[in-house]
Amino acid sequence: MRRGVWQRWKRTANAIRSSDVYDTAELKRNKRVNDGYGEINEPFTRDLISILNITSRTKVVDIGSGLGLFSLDLAALTGCEVLGIEIRDDLHQRATEILEEASPLGLCVTFVHGDATQDDMCLSIYDVVVCCNTLWSSDTNYR
Repeated sequence: MRRGVWQRWKRTANAIRSSDVYDTAELKRNKRVNDGYGEINEPFTRDLISILNITSRTKVVDIGSGLGLFSLDLAALTGCEVLGIEIRDDLHQRATEILEEASPLGLCVTFVHGDATQDDMCLSIYDVVVCCNTLWSSDTNYR
């Protein structure tokens, strides 16, 4: 584990959580029909890292990356490369703001606004694809 980077990221993340950028109450209030908002917590992230043996050489894509906190946690803990794909513009905009706040840490994270089910998204170059899809409609899950 990259302890120094992780500790600096956690300080940054705590500051973000107390700022206007991280207004999840607003995000939950404005959610669309069949469109939820949720976050993956740190213990689950650590379990995934262990189970999937994610290292600094691993490339990860996070489908439905939301605010991007899971992607940033993953990169801070392991040094891996992460691509976050988010279809909701409001979440993607917040993720890019959060990434900007974390930029001094040099994490290898990129966020794109898009639909991961489209043909122009080449997911085969990634070692790990993370998709927490329990919040999606059945139609979206089968795309």
